[in-house]
Amino acid sequence: MKKDELLYKLYHYTSYLNYIIWLFEANMLFLLMNFPFVVLIFILDIRLGTLPILYLSSVTLIPSTYAVIKTLKNVETEPKIIKNFFVHLKMGYKRLFKLSLVFMFFLWIMVGNIFITAQLPSLQILFWLNILFLLVLITFTINFLIVMVNWKQTIKETAILTIKLAIVKSIRSNLNFLILIGTFILLKLFPIYLLMFGASLAILLCMINFKPVIDFVNRQIEEA
Repeated sequence: MKKDELLYKLYHYTSYLNYIIWLFEANMLFLLMNFPFVVLIFILDIRLGTLPILYLSSVTLIPSTYAVIKTLKNVETEPKIIKNFFVHLKMGYKRLFKLSLVFMFFLWIMVGNIFITAQLPSLQILFWLNILFLLVLITFTINFLIVMVNWKQTIKETAILTIKLAIVKSIRSNLNFLILIGTFILLKLFPIYLLMFGASLAILLCMINFKPVIDFVNRQIEEA
């Protein structure tokens, strides 16, 4: 009995170790694919003059986030992180590059608006509105990508389902933004962990949070 218990504990700890390794690999690949953006965001001040170059360097974020989500979703059955990441990245670029251009354009427009309105006290309402729209866009994007990974649909169908879930399962859907921000704030206290696990850990936590929503949709599909 004690031997079985020991083996179970060893298996349990090994699975944790596997996830640490997988998250590290996925995070390094994510940083590699977004290296120009990561470098620029650290060396450039965010101001109107730098927004175009930040925009151009950030269009890789959405396809690479898709690749991380897709890779982590099937990691227990397909643990070859590097191979799977690049397969899914190629698919992500085919499906999402044009959409990424649009999403990132609106994101940086909002950032620019926030920069301008922050300096004009008479436009404080617009300042907070742009912050709100920015939060909505980021939350919608991560949820959209998780939905896309879980069901084969067109871009339009994926967007519609994501919007419906944001209404029906609003708490879970909106919680993902807090998870993203909270993860980076906590890991920022330990920069080495932020570098090693930041993006992949935040994405994994968003996927875990969204799992009940996925189960809900799957039940609806089975009952239909």
